[in-house]
Formats: sequence, C-alpha cells, structure tokens
Amino acid sequence: MAPNTCSSLIDLREFARETRPGRVSEILNALGPGESTELIDDVDPTPLLAGLRKAVPGQFTWNVGAAGTGLWLVRLDRLPAEPGEGRCCGACGGS
Repeated sequence: MAPNTCSSLIDLREFARETRPGRVSEILNALGPGESTELIDDVDPTPLLAGLRKAVPGQFTWNVGAAGTGLWLVRLDRLPAEPGEGRCCGACGGS
C-alpha cells in the first residue's frame, strides 16, 4: 500500500465562521478513500470534528496540531471503505 499523502492545504480562515462546518463537511465528502487534506483554522476544531465523527462515523481519522499562535492544523484522512459497507471498492469493476 502506498503511503497516504496529503492532497491539499485549505485555509478555513478565508470563510465566514458560520460557514466553516459546512465547508469541512464538503471537503470531507470530496475526499476519496485513502485521500487526505489539511485544514488550518483559528478556531479550536475539536467540537466540529466531534460532530463530524457522529455524522459520518468510521469514515475518517483526524490529527490536530499547532500551526502557530492561536492556529490549529488539522489533517483529515478518509478511510478506505470496508467490504460489505454498500460502497464499491472498484476491485471487480463494478460501481
């Protein structure tokens, strides 16, 4: 298996605070299995990520680190689909 590389860095500070949760959901939904992205934000992401874990359990992992004074760097990794989850893995050529 190839190492998981980050596909992009998205600065959430460019979006109004009230729209950030929706943006993060869109970003997560756009990731394919095994893909990842990094987010930078000036708001503690823990409550948002806890909400996402409830909304889409078992579909991603996250790692939060400091990105500077008052800034957080979050790495979101989309997990591969498990066999039998109703999502095609693509191995058989199905959809």
